[in-house]
Amino acid sequence: MMSAVGRSRSRTAHLDEAAGGPGSHPPVPETVSVQTPPPPLPADPNRTGVVFVHGIGDQQACGTLLDWSSPVVALLTDWRRDHGMSGDPVVRSDYDLTGLRLPYVELEINEYAGHPAQTWVLTEAWWAQSTRPPTLPAMVNYSLRALGPILRGIAKGYGVLERRWSRRIEIARGYAYRQAGYQHARLVKDALPGGRHDWVYWLDMFQMHLTYVAMPAIFAVSYLALLLYDPFRRIPIKALQDSTTLKSIDFKLTKWFGGLPNVSDDKIQSANVRSRLVNAIRGLRAQGCSRIVVVAHSGGAVVSFETLCDPVYKDELVDKLLTLGEGLGLAWRINETRHGLPGDSRLRGDLRSIRPKLRWVDFWSTYDPAPAGPIGRSPGGVKVVRHQSRVTVNRMSVLEDHGAYWDNDEDFLIPLMQNIDMPAGEASDSRFFRDSSLVTVRSAWRRSRVGVLALWRWIATIGAAIPLAVTTVTGAARVAGHPGPGRLGAEFANWWNTVPGHGIIAGPLDGLAGMANWPDALRSIGEWSLGSAIVVVAFLVLARFGVGRWDAWDHRERMQARQHDPRRASLLGPTLTFLALTLVAAAMSAGTFVWLWR
Repeated sequence: MMSAVGRSRSRTAHLDEAAGGPGSHPPVPETVSVQTPPPPLPADPNRTGVVFVHGIGDQQACGTLLDWSSPVVALLTDWRRDHGMSGDPVVRSDYDLTGLRLPYVELEINEYAGHPAQTWVLTEAWWAQSTRPPTLPAMVNYSLRALGPILRGIAKGYGVLERRWSRRIEIARGYAYRQAGYQHARLVKDALPGGRHDWVYWLDMFQMHLTYVAMPAIFAVSYLALLLYDPFRRIPIKALQDSTTLKSIDFKLTKWFGGLPNVSDDKIQSANVRSRLVNAIRGLRAQGCSRIVVVAHSGGAVVSFETLCDPVYKDELVDKLLTLGEGLGLAWRINETRHGLPGDSRLRGDLRSIRPKLRWVDFWSTYDPAPAGPIGRSPGGVKVVRHQSRVTVNRMSVLEDHGAYWDNDEDFLIPLMQNIDMPAGEASDSRFFRDSSLVTVRSAWRRSRVGVLALWRWIATIGAAIPLAVTTVTGAARVAGHPGPGRLGAEFANWWNTVPGHGIIAGPLDGLAGMANWPDALRSIGEWSLGSAIVVVAFLVLARFGVGRWDAWDHRERMQARQHDPRRASLLGPTLTFLALTLVAAAMSAGTFVWLWR
């Protein structure tokens, strides 16, 4: 774009100078050089282009390319080393962190198992800084509309996960028993016991039913909080409005979540974002890539769907679409009315007729609130191509699953590389990790490992919840004087008043308290909240320490899973570690109860 503008201005200056009119421009100084883009490379059938499309948020230029290509390069490096191939897979890296030009990372893929050598050219469609965030009131209203679809979708996804996992185990075990001479038969049979549910299944069922029970309460509390947030934000106390907490909530609502209505409802901003993806595709074509794969996360899936359905860009060929944690289904559910999607909505795309040969693979995690379950049925007026749905086990957490795909070698990174390797074919035919039964074994090991993480969270949560709940009830019933979190909160508040400079933080709250004659019950509620927060923070510290130990274990296991013949390290160390942490949590819970009961 810069060079095109330069050429246009040079041509205009030359014509004006020749005309000699009063409005003529001086000639371009000789010190200014006009750069012309290099001619496009001829299409190479073994050269595949990959466009990374980030989701909503404030991503910086080249951030998505660097963050997503790094785990791909690491996995590819380990795969090459495991197969006796030396050398760095990165052939070229060209980026400048400005966003003014397309960045590129070029990878060398060795010939293997009858597959010819390939070159992968990675780039990104960066659009985070090209949209204007909506207003806070608009985002509060939009968030209210999104709550119901998110909660219903998460609850629906649980059953899908278990059915598909059981099917994978059945296929892998069947192959191990039927295939004579299969060298990994014993490993598959031991890692995938059949005929019964394991403990992770029951933990998942517990969380599923808890979601069902808690869903009305979560919806009501979230709805009320969002309903009251905007008026609360208008309280004319500058220190309160400028507080870090409120600014953080504002930013997440308008910038992080605000990108979704921008790309689905705002026609001008949506068109601008679509052009960013098209420019990336054209850039890869100019790099000689004959095959194009689009990898889109969250709101990037909405951008990709609308772009691929746009008749203006129907000649921009794309072979495969890989979506992870997609927000497309959620956008459909939010915008759908009794009469379907609005007639002029870009979400009503006809992907089937515009790109009938497109292959689409969708990765989603049960606890990820963005996809809120599999894509499922598309609304009226929407026509999609057949797509393969792959459920992943990320971290079994609603708060963490959306950003944990790239740390999931077994369920995401390995299938991702397989799909890029086969842009016009099936992932199972790839040169990478060709034994599908061992892929299931890797996933089984990850599933049990993530189950330990989820179990540890519950241990830490229950450890804090039991003493808080019991002493709160006994305090409300006036048992044993006045025990409970309220006393701890009052003691902390009295101590805080002795700390020099405490008024800097407490001043805005004192000003708010002096605006009216608040009921005495609010003081008790405040002391209870403060005391409970102290206990919760103590257990959060313990929980975070345990998560850190789990992360180290997870890293070791992922390195083992990358090998051609996967091996599982000894479980003795992790078992002893988490047993010790459980004992510490139990001791802290008992100590908290004694402290609050006194």
